[in-house]
Amino acid sequence: MNLIQKTLGLDPSLANLKISPIFYMGNKRRLISQGLIAKFPKDISTFYDVFAGSAIVSMNVQANSYVLNDLDTSLIDLYQMFREYSSDEIIWRVEENIKEFGLPTERTKRNVYFDTDKISEYKIAYNKLRERYNKNHLITDFYTLMFFS
Repeated sequence: MNLIQKTLGLDPSLANLKISPIFYMGNKRRLISQGLIAKFPKDISTFYDVFAGSAIVSMNVQANSYVLNDLDTSLIDLYQMFREYSSDEIIWRVEENIKEFGLPTERTKRNVYFDTDKISEYKIAYNKLRERYNKNHLITDFYTLMFFS
């Protein structure tokens, strides 16, 4: 079991569970922990994930090919980003956004972090990045914003 899985409090029997890099409400992790993946056949040619969301189900189902669908076009853009960019490039772009906009590099969890001056500074930084995203629609800006929302 890796650190992320321990932090999320996952059942040790799910040690091989792949965690989605997309933070999304409605994530099906709980259903997976209740045995969802075992319900699928073992010999899937093409897996159609019609309400893909964070794509955690697709990431944990064995198939020859995958088709992901969602009504949220931002999710579609994120799927394409993960297909087109290497993980190193995505991480580099997020880190560059953090540096450029002065976003926090320490944990600033609400009700735990009390430096009100820094909180105000980080809100301004977040809003500046959000303004740029709303103007240019760079998917890596959107992905960075997800970490800080």
